[in-house]
Amino acid sequence: MTKISFAVGVILISALGMLFLSQHRSRVALREENRAVRQQLDQLTDENDRLSNALSQATNPPVGPDDDQLLELLSLRTEVLMVRSQTNVAASVPNTNPRIGELEILSARFGAGTNLVDVTARVVLLLHRESRGFAARVDWLGVDPAPYKTKSLVIVYYRAGKQNTFRAHEGRKVSYELLLATATR
Repeated sequence: MTKISFAVGVILISALGMLFLSQHRSRVALREENRAVRQQLDQLTDENDRLSNALSQATNPPVGPDDDQLLELLSLRTEVLMVRSQTNVAASVPNTNPRIGELEILSARFGAGTNLVDVTARVVLLLHRESRGFAARVDWLGVDPAPYKTKSLVIVYYRAGKQNTFRAHEGRKVSYELLLATATR
């Protein structure tokens, strides 16, 4: 019996280790993707500025434009419009930076019992976007891992270098201020 218990314990510890490793890898990948999108946004903004300057210079010619200048102007205007639309698309990418003020969100899980779902990215997005907070509910978190059961949201985060855990039963409010207030210093 003890050998079986030991084997089950080893299997559970291995599974937890794999879960944490998988979480870490996905968090690193999200940070890299976020960094790449921000870098692309910076490049597009620089290109937009350059093209806007070229356009403003092209729209104020010293003498009446000839056909070549008009074609160049139209080409530049088209380029500026394309860059602006690309910049708008890049700016619409949701903020997935896990750092919010003094907090860094490590993980967020929603569900009941063993039916838990990782909602870290959604919680980070809501904390960035909803200044007054949100409710730990299916409609806010966008997933129902345990239908017809009372669920909880568990958020693990750092504040001032210390790890904290916040538990919200279904329907309870979650906000940046609430996480700050419940964090240990």
